[in-house]
Amino acid sequence: SSYFGESGDETGNSIQIAPNGNVYMAGGSTSSTLNFPAGVSLSNNGGIADGYVVRISGATPAILSGTFIGTAEYDQAYFVQLDLDNKVYVYGQTEGLMPITPGLYGTPNSGQFIRKFNTNLTSIEWTTTIGAGTGHVEISPTAFLVSDCYDIYISGWGGSVNNTNSSAVNSTSAGFTTTPDAFQLTSNGNNFYIAVLKPNAAALK
Repeated sequence: SSYFGESGDETGNSIQIAPNGNVYMAGGSTSSTLNFPAGVSLSNNGGIADGYVVRISGATPAILSGTFIGTAEYDQAYFVQLDLDNKVYVYGQTEGLMPITPGLYGTPNSGQFIRKFNTNLTSIEWTTTIGAGTGHVEISPTAFLVSDCYDIYISGWGGSVNNTNSSAVNSTSAGFTTTPDAFQLTSNGNNFYIAVLKPNAAALK
């Protein structure tokens, strides 16, 4: 076993084991650096916190690579998943403006993101944001899955029960995109949201 973190505060929110035994962990950090030897973003992007994902050797606690995920606002990584090709997907929250890779499904200026990295966390393959486009975090992520067919499943909940928390005053599940055959087409703001995206977030399925 081992500790992980530096001078700030860290959360460890999700963990996945690769076929070769390496460990992927995702969470949030207020530290300025986490001593990643390789990765897309080696320094915190500012704001209240950044998300992160780290790749750790399965044989020792050695950090193989890692990256911060975020903007100059609040960001948090809730879940990490691997697909059959060992590409790395992270699902989390953002108060900043994350990009949507051209050609992908997404709602600009939304508070939830999905980002896909290569296996070594040294390049970003794509990014998208999901939500109501309010410019704030809207839901709390609760589950994440990348299927063997590369479909992407997400869920989360939001609403007035969260509004008493100063960090979640904008929480709502209203205004999210639904498909015509959805079980429930609209929300009063106090519901779960569940979505399935086609491989590489090409469209809402």
